[in-house]
Amino acid sequence: MTASSRKAAWSALRMILGLGLAAWCLYKVVDGNVETAIAEVKVVSKPLLGLALLLYGCILGITIYRWRLLLAVQGFHWSVWDLVKLSMIGLFFNMVIPGGVGGDVIKMAYVRHHAGERTAEAVTTILLDRIFGLFGLFVIAIVSCAMSARFLMGSAPEIRFTTIGIGICAVGAVIATICVIFRQTLQRLPGVSHLIAFAGRVLPAAISGIILRIVTALDLYKNQHAAVFGAIGLSSLVHLLNGVILLCIGRAFSETTVGATIYVLTIQVANVFASIPILPGGLGARDLAIKIFLEAGGADPGKAAVIPLFFTFVMVAWMLCGGFFFMFGKVAKDPDLQADTDSQPAPADTQA
Repeated sequence: MTASSRKAAWSALRMILGLGLAAWCLYKVVDGNVETAIAEVKVVSKPLLGLALLLYGCILGITIYRWRLLLAVQGFHWSVWDLVKLSMIGLFFNMVIPGGVGGDVIKMAYVRHHAGERTAEAVTTILLDRIFGLFGLFVIAIVSCAMSARFLMGSAPEIRFTTIGIGICAVGAVIATICVIFRQTLQRLPGVSHLIAFAGRVLPAAISGIILRIVTALDLYKNQHAAVFGAIGLSSLVHLLNGVILLCIGRAFSETTVGATIYVLTIQVANVFASIPILPGGLGARDLAIKIFLEAGGADPGKAAVIPLFFTFVMVAWMLCGGFFFMFGKVAKDPDLQADTDSQPAPADTQA
């Protein structure tokens, strides 16, 4: 079997396993609650569901603007309409390819083809867009964990320890990112440079390579504090709005027991599970996590079953719009994606 055949077989196996696991998770969501869920759907508030759909569209607009901001800082200019089309196509492939990063691969392939001599910088904006998106998730997760401390302390051990574990990892990730951004200042402190050198020797090559790529990417923006903090702020807003969307859906089904902060916490934890790279678009894992947390918060089991399904419906509806763009919305073959030579950054310091 050739390398390409093995790769294709592995991809097919991942897809089969992902779909099977997603189906099992969805079964656990609706298990024993089918009749109640159907009854809930009949009395749902359509205006609140419409608001949830609209807010998800706002999220997409924010993420497109965030990427445009990162491109502009590097001197790249692309028409807004082309960015919209390419982002929507990427959204569609997030649903098709397991792990939720298929859209990034599609965008990287297109940018690599059109960015000319500065392909590395243009592709790096997509990596940074993902990094800042995760940073925003961590920030909102930390805040929502703190605000939901009473709920966590009174919840089942598996919920409490899982959430606290995610919160601790989020704190570590935020601290690590801040250290990378300000590492040149930190390296002047006694012993820090030796600690970095030691980590470079003991860490596996794959992890060192990932860290080096992140450092290199962030170095492109080391003097662009407004863009960095702007991207982080936009990312935090995106994840906060996800919580608002879940709250709107909950209220659409007249679920009033669970507090707003628990809804925000729930979607952050659910999105962490949805990032498992075997599930297409996080389907199933996100739904099951939402159901478990809403039930822990006191929601009726029938409502707790139907709310995550409608959150998935909102996402899939917009992803299918991305499929429409994929079929009919051709991105310009020669977009205005040239670099402004006056705005090119200085060569990045790639020291880890």
